[in-house]
Order: sequence, then structure tokens, then C-alpha cells
Amino acid sequence: MNPILRSLRRRARGDEGASLVLVMAFVVCVGLVVTAILGYAQSALTSAAATQSRQDLSADASGALDVAVNTLRTSSYADAAAACPVDGLDVPGTSGSVRVQCSPVAGTGVSAGVVPITALNRPGSAVLTLGGSGTTLSKGSNGILRIKGRVYVNGAIAVAGTTCPSTNCSRIDVTEAPVLATGTCSTAFVTSTVSVTCPSAGTPPEGKDPALLTDGDIPPNPGAGQPGGAALASAYAQPASGPAQLVHRVVPACVASGNVQLQPGYYDDAVALSSLSNTCGRPLHFTPGTYYFDFRNEEMAAIAAAARPMSTGSNVWTVNSSGARLVGGTLTAAGPSTIPGSCVSPLTTTVSNNGVQFVFGGNSRLDIQAGKMELCGQYATDRPSLVIYGAKSGTTLDSGAIRGSVAATTSAPAPAPAPGFTTPDAGRTVDGNLASTTITRPASGNQATTLRLAGMDAATQIPAGSILTAAELRVTHRETATRSGDALSLALTPNPTRTTPAPTTTTSNVALNASATLTTQTYNLTTALAAETWRYGLTDLRMDWVVNATRSGGGNTLWTADLDAAQLWLQWRPPSLRTEAGTCVATGLTCPLVQTNGAQTSLYLQGTTYAPNAHFNVNLTNVSGQVFKSGIVSRSLAVSVTPSAGFVGPVIEIPDETGSGVSLDVNLTAYACRITSCAASAAPPSADWRRVGRATVALESAWPVPSNGSRAVEVKSWNLLG
Repeated sequence: MNPILRSLRRRARGDEGASLVLVMAFVVCVGLVVTAILGYAQSALTSAAATQSRQDLSADASGALDVAVNTLRTSSYADAAAACPVDGLDVPGTSGSVRVQCSPVAGTGVSAGVVPITALNRPGSAVLTLGGSGTTLSKGSNGILRIKGRVYVNGAIAVAGTTCPSTNCSRIDVTEAPVLATGTCSTAFVTSTVSVTCPSAGTPPEGKDPALLTDGDIPPNPGAGQPGGAALASAYAQPASGPAQLVHRVVPACVASGNVQLQPGYYDDAVALSSLSNTCGRPLHFTPGTYYFDFRNEEMAAIAAAARPMSTGSNVWTVNSSGARLVGGTLTAAGPSTIPGSCVSPLTTTVSNNGVQFVFGGNSRLDIQAGKMELCGQYATDRPSLVIYGAKSGTTLDSGAIRGSVAATTSAPAPAPAPGFTTPDAGRTVDGNLASTTITRPASGNQATTLRLAGMDAATQIPAGSILTAAELRVTHRETATRSGDALSLALTPNPTRTTPAPTTTTSNVALNASATLTTQTYNLTTALAAETWRYGLTDLRMDWVVNATRSGGGNTLWTADLDAAQLWLQWRPPSLRTEAGTCVATGLTCPLVQTNGAQTSLYLQGTTYAPNAHFNVNLTNVSGQVFKSGIVSRSLAVSVTPSAGFVGPVIEIPDETGSGVSLDVNLTAYACRITSCAASAAPPSADWRRVGRATVALESAWPVPSNGSRAVEVKSWNLLG
């Protein structure tokens, strides 16, 4: 074998080449490890940046939601039906602008239909009678009178009929509250789920007229009770009844379709109201506001027939048509066709309504013998909704004083050739200073000259609705050198500037005074002015004193007419609300302020009835329904329920307390912009926006308007980057 080959073979069998392999393998492994480490480092750096970005976005979303919640907390937003004030709110953040979208939860807030009823805005008793002696709460007929809420009777309770449990028995059933009476009652006829105390000792504050409470009268507020004191007394104060409120309303005419609209103000004609209610055949809608009913029809009997501005009759507004529908307040969608439910109730629905208040004065009364009426009062947080109010104070204005006078001022232009009156201002007072004119008789026909007497000043202007009891023009004058055919006349134009309808002028002949002595003659203008004054008022009165000379011939070519004074004397009764008085207060049970009767009668009062001087007489027969939904305060009350009465709920009740707050739930969603700028982009949730957070919060607030910054916030859910 070749020695060289043998040498090489020996070297191949050694380990000298393994080192290189090991080195190369090490280098490869280190490279792989370093590469892996570098990859992990890059991933870690990328992950850290993403985490920081996510944290920034989460913080921005949380901050934007916080800003939105705080904005709502300090706002007065309380109604899910209204636009949310933070919808579209942009809040700058580390990662860019975050936009908040707001979606209030339907069925929450003011429009949810849950009306806050508290001890401040509901009466302390379902029934409170103030008569003090004799029977002030009576129940007639065999049937059950159901009352929900406290009953406090100043006087005795009398129940006629057969005791229960016999068929068709008679009883007063009171739920959820006690019955107290200062007089006697029979527990066989009066029951309560709490207690019956007859007679009770003393008269605690809840047994007093709430309008007469003082700061020392604070009842313990048990169950259906309420706080007392002067603040509560003010809640029962009589509505203002000055000239600004007593705007006279003439009962409108019937309409061919739709509802007859009546406006708030002063109504004095019960006969016209009764006629409209019973013969029109269309629903009557008393639009929201305060109505003052002080009827004067009975006074018309003492006024001459020709001077009566309204019909004689009773001061009782009578509804006796089964088809009559009378609704007061804000109409619901159902309207007068659905009673109850025709008007927005302040007790069970939204407070964003306007209600009515019926105020009765004098001996004015309401008698419903057939037909349906529903009245909805006005909601308030601090007082009951007084839907019927019996006037406790007022003024009876009579015609015992002369209210004003006017006299001659300027002369109207006289047709040629007759001169006008000289020194017309001399005709103001009876003093011998004369306003005179001398007429040259024409060759043919007549020649007249006119003196226009003064208009009425502010002191003698009479408001509409006034009863004119006397209107006299007293003229001191003489006419010399008269002859047959000469004449005097007085042309009257009340309210001459009125445009609709146009004014009417009446002309009356005046007797000549042909003597040399001035004579005062009195002319009665009451009939001529009474209807005009009542309907439109009397703010001006144009009076033309016309002297008319006949043609010449046979002498006496000149005629002189002298006027020493022309004075207008007026007496009237302006609109006024009288305190409830007369037989309705004096005779007790025989003269109710409100009376219902008949098998087809319904009266629903969505509010509190307050008439401490008045008596009420309520009768439920067959399908009739007479309901006092928020209590009654009266001098006395009589209720008759027959066994056939179809109404099975409480005839008188007070609403349950619902609390003093309202909860508005709001969904808030935060969006972050995906692009450089979203200013011109479509609103979220478009493709340019990413949802980064959402929350649901409940905003608790005082009712009906929250006080800034005072509302509590309950977080119901809070999610970020979701």
C-alpha cells in the first residue's frame, strides 16, 4: 500500500475535525437563540405599546362617560321623551376625541306616568266634614259606600237602612285608614280596616279646616295623614279673584261639530249654562284655567224686564240631559267620548298637563241630574289639586253709590248757516254759565246743530259683566222762541269705537223747555245701556245733544237753545266673587253646592274638593258613578248608594303615596374615532367609530324639576372597551 495513502487513512480516524463541527453547531445554535430572543423582545415591545394604547383608550372612554354622567347630574333633564342633553357630546382624551351617544330608557322619567304623590300634595283625609254639630256625614239607601282613606267627621255619622250581612244591606266601609267622629256613630253600620272611634276626644289638627292650621298644628302624619302648619294652610288659600281674574265670559253658542270651547274667567248666567249643557248636543270643553261661577239670575227679578241683561231664574247650573258631556282640563286622546279618562288626571298620569279649578261663590250651585262630567285639576308638588273650591271670602258690590258723571265738552261742527254752541265747556256744571246756540231758521226744511257731550273718563268706565242698575242723563236747559216743529233729541252710541260687532246708536226725543227759566230734566238710559254694558262693558259713551229748528215763516226766525249742564249718573254692580252665603250655608242639607242624582249620571273629580262652608249630596243609582278621586273637605256630606249601583270602587278616596322623586334611566355609549379625524364623519355607530365603553345610570331627582347638582346617580352597569 502506498505510504501516503496509509498516512491519510490514519489521520481520518482521529478527532481533529470534530472541533470544527462543534464550533459550527454552536454558532448555529447561538444564532437561533439570539434570533428567538430578538423576536420575543420585539413581541414584548409591541404588546406593551398595545397595552398602553388600550389603557389610554379605556381611560378616555371612562372619562367621557364620567363627563356625561356629571353633566346629566347637574342638569334638569328628567324626561325620557325629551332630547338628551349629552347626546353627541365630544370629550377630548389621550387617544383622541371620544363621542358619547345618549339613549334614555323609555318608560322612565317624567313621562313614565308615575306621578309623585306625597303628604304635601294630597289631603290628610278622604272625608273631612267641618259642621261641628248634628249629622255631618250621612249615608242613605241600602248599599255599601266605599271610602279609601281617613274619615274625620266633626259631628255625627248617620247610616240609614238594614245592617249587614243581610241582603241589600247599608254600610260605610273604610279601608287603609281609621274613622273618627266627634259625634256618635254605629259600628254596625261603619267599618274600617284600621279602627272606628265615635265619639273621639277633642279635635286634633287633622280634624281642622286645613286652611286654618298654624305652625303649632303638626299632626303625626299617620298613614294617610300629612304635615300641617302655616305652609299647608297656604295650600288651601282662595284663588285670586280681582278684576284681572274676573274676566267676564258670555256663555258661547252651540257649534255644529266638534266641542264647544269655554274659556277661563267669570260666569254669572246659570240659565244660559244650563241651556247650553242640555240642548246643544255637543260636548262642552272647559279649557285649562280657573273658572269663577257667581250666578246672578235671581237678581234679575228686581230689575225692570227691559233692562235685564240676562234671564231671570235660579242660580243653579242644571245638567239634565243623558247625552251631556262636560270635561274640564287638558283633553286626552279619547276626549269627551270616554268618561272617566277624558282629561289628563293630575293624580295618575303626567304632570305636564294644565287643569281646571271651578270656584263657586254666593249661592251658586251645580245640579247634575243626567249626563256626565269630568274635571281634572292642576298638579302641584306642594299642595293638593283643588278642582272644586267654595269661596270663603268675597265682596258683594251693590249700587248704593254713584260711580261717576260726565259733562259737556266740545261741540261737533254745525252745518251752515247755523252756528255751533258757544263756550261748550260752560255746560259742565249747574252754575248759570251757559253753552248756547242761536239758529236762524231756514227758508224751508229744518236746521239742526249738535253739541257732542263728553266721553267717559277712567273713573267711570264700567267693566264687562257689570249689572247696570241706574243710568240717568240730567240736563239743565231751556229753548226760547220755539215754534211748532222744533225738536230736541239725544243720540246715544255706547262704545263708539268698537268694531265687532259695530256699535248701535239709539235716538230719543227730548221734551222742549220753552220757558225763560232753566229746568233740569232727567232721562233714564238704563234700558238703552244695560245689555251693552253687561256684554261689552262701557268704556265710552257718545252723546249727541241735537237742536233742530223748523223752517221760518210767521215770525220767530231766530231760536236760541241754552245748556247749563249735562251730567251722566251711573250706578252698577261690577263682577265680583261673593263668599258662599245665603240659604246654601244657612239651611244645611237642603241646599247642596253640588248635587248628583239619576241613573245615568257620572261625576268624576280628578282632584280635591274643598268647600268648607258647603253641603254636598251625592247619589249613586244603577250605572251612575260619582267619584271624588282625591278627597273632599266640606261642611257636611250626604251620600246615597242603592243596591243596584253599578259602581263598585271607592266613591271617595285619596291616592297612594308614590314618593317625592322620579328615576330617569339613561344608556350612555362611548365611541372612539378610528381615523385621523372624525369631524366630518357620520355619527356613531358608523364605520369610522369604534365602541369603547357603555354604561346605564339611573338619575334620581326631585319632582318635577331637579335642583342643579342635587340629584343622586345610581350606576346600573359600566363596561369599557365593549
